[in-house]
Amino acid sequence: MAISNKKRKWILRNYPDLSIAEIARRMGVKEREVAAVLEEGGADLSNARVAGQPLIASRSAPVQGWAILIIVLFTGLIYANTLQNEFHYDDIHSLKDNLQIRFLGNIPKYFTHPEMFSARPSVMMPRPLLLITFALNYAWTQYHAWSWLLVNYCFHIGNAVLVYLAVCHLLGMRRSALLAALLFACHPVNTETVNYINCRSSLMADMFMILTTYFFFRSQMQNRIGLYATSLACLAAGLLTKEEAFMTPFLVLTLDWLYFGDCSREDWGPRLLKRHLPLFGVLALYLAYRRLVQGFTLTPPTYQNQPEQILENLMTQSRVLIHYLNVLLIPIHLNSSYENIPYVHWLGDYVILALLFLGGLMLLAVVLRRKAPVASFFIANFFLTLAPTSSLIHFNAFLNEHRLYLPSLGFCLLFAFSLEKLDDLKPNRSIAAASWRTLINSLVVFIFVCYTGLGVSRNFLWQTDMNLWRDSAKKSPMKAQVISDLGNAFYRNIPPDQDAGTHPFLDRAEQLYNWAIRADGTYFKAYHNLGTIYYTRANSVERRNQKDKARGYYQKAVEYFQGALKIQSYNAETWNDMGSTLIRIGRLSEAETAYRNAISIDPQLYKAMINLGVALFYEGNETELKDPQAAQALFEESVSWLEKSLIVYDRDPTAWFYLSQIYVAKLHQPDKAYRCIKKALELAPDNEIYRRARLQIEKAVSTSGSPP
Repeated sequence: MAISNKKRKWILRNYPDLSIAEIARRMGVKEREVAAVLEEGGADLSNARVAGQPLIASRSAPVQGWAILIIVLFTGLIYANTLQNEFHYDDIHSLKDNLQIRFLGNIPKYFTHPEMFSARPSVMMPRPLLLITFALNYAWTQYHAWSWLLVNYCFHIGNAVLVYLAVCHLLGMRRSALLAALLFACHPVNTETVNYINCRSSLMADMFMILTTYFFFRSQMQNRIGLYATSLACLAAGLLTKEEAFMTPFLVLTLDWLYFGDCSREDWGPRLLKRHLPLFGVLALYLAYRRLVQGFTLTPPTYQNQPEQILENLMTQSRVLIHYLNVLLIPIHLNSSYENIPYVHWLGDYVILALLFLGGLMLLAVVLRRKAPVASFFIANFFLTLAPTSSLIHFNAFLNEHRLYLPSLGFCLLFAFSLEKLDDLKPNRSIAAASWRTLINSLVVFIFVCYTGLGVSRNFLWQTDMNLWRDSAKKSPMKAQVISDLGNAFYRNIPPDQDAGTHPFLDRAEQLYNWAIRADGTYFKAYHNLGTIYYTRANSVERRNQKDKARGYYQKAVEYFQGALKIQSYNAETWNDMGSTLIRIGRLSEAETAYRNAISIDPQLYKAMINLGVALFYEGNETELKDPQAAQALFEESVSWLEKSLIVYDRDPTAWFYLSQIYVAKLHQPDKAYRCIKKALELAPDNEIYRRARLQIEKAVSTSGSPP
């Protein structure tokens, strides 16, 4: 194909900023033709590689240190205000309430016990590498949120740098690489992934996905088996971090087809067997691992989707994918928790139009494969990375912004490439060219200012639960989970030095929980939270010696807890809290049953073990005069449960305190009682009740004559 003089000048002007392969793709010519033009023009081709010749075409462009510094500083500046933020939502059960991440000795168990992922035994996820970072984070600063956010912050900065390195080294698009990395760093849709600590799984998994891709193609460019082995190791690490890494081999295959298929010395058949098949072999090993440690591969046996449910989910997700594209392009009205609105009408919900549009995008990816492979990559990356959450399997949340972390990479690359192409379209006349360049630069600055401003403002919303859920309640006013969590924010913001029972925030929380029930009568957490409201009120009036009123509130709390259990009986926390309420109105046997139910659901719920031990202690006191032998058995069982709670978690002073009371008063072992009360005071040195108990136990020890 003949190359015009105008194109020859363009080639000579843009080489070596653009690689031979990239120039050939942009112009729709062969790489050998581009190389011939460069040779005629006297360009240095000593480091160039041309397809079909002894040195295969290299797309690598040199990496510039100043560009990496700009990425680090720019990303750091945008997210500098995240370090004052808090734990949110699932962070509570997977981090703050999760005892398993508090001991570094549990690290080997993370690989074989997926239930360690959360304080809720039903949330089983084999993500050992993620849990290791959580355990190290806890060992560093315990639950100071700034350190957890700092780790997320560093992962995001590292990922932005990786985007730059990968695009430079693999695609040879140096200018687009920097612009794409900066856009990826500041895109507002990624603020949830950084600020939501539990989303570290996405940050890490996507990092390993990028590394897998990078080392895979670098190993082919440099013919180094060590880099290929590193690629396989990164894939395994990504799978052990989060399940979304499952799509990595498909992404690698797509990128190979788009960019490297025409410049490889190997035919597709041998390349698939030698290069790609081992990646899918790692996937097979991972599925076998999941089957071994949790008993199933993808979904639990209890998860049953009827054909009509699968169809409804696909219809709904077609609209969700359109929304994802919308927030990637125009990231306004972002929301931490969108309403779950099912779209089940082909025409009325515009499902047909959505499916036609998405199908058109897929067709466009094939059509643009040669002329604009970046666009094809964005489309393929978008569908592949969202396939696990936007296809056949139904999730509790239809739509989450953190799922767009990796799709945003493809979008930013396409956006950067498009801006660069616009810049290349500048007129020949110098004055017009300067004006065109100014226009393009102004557009770039405008985009960065908008994206940065939106991102920083989103960071502020994540500072507190109150900010986050107020914003979400405005956008999802009929989602029970959002309204209930806003109620929780009011409840938790009651100052500890004030009477919670009379505080206006308690009334506001109650209103919000009732609102949540009106929005969704099956949302059991709102019933549970109302039970907590009435338990708090009962405590308040009980301290003022209003016994009858307190009993009425306790009774009301029990009714709400029972309402929650009618909807969701498999909830250990509700059984435990109901037991604590029953014990306050003297219904000890019912409280004991509630605690035992809680422990049967969650054998690691040490609070229920302590409460059961206390309930048995009270039962023993009531039985002691009638049947001393039965009382003694109750006291011994009480000690047994308290000691079991200490095996799970030995940092709760309540267990040590009650053990000291039983040992000194019921089992007549003052030496053991002294050791227990001493431990309780180590954990709660300012507790006046514990101090008085220690004095009494010291007297008992001196009377018995045994050394303390």
